[in-house]
Amino acid sequence: MLPEDKLASPLTVFRSGYELVVDGRLVDAFLVSLSRVAVGFGIGEEPTRGR
Repeated sequence: MLPEDKLASPLTVFRSGYELVVDGRLVDAFLVSLSRVAVGFGIGEEPTRGR
């Protein structure tokens, strides 16, 4: 087994995720990440030829 400081237990991960959802930080972070993905796709989009 790995020590707790190297790999958190599933219960610790669940509790942390729950706290982030309750206080709204997870939703905010998700929306920021989603907007970054959209910008990246917009920048990386290749123009179509012949259409």
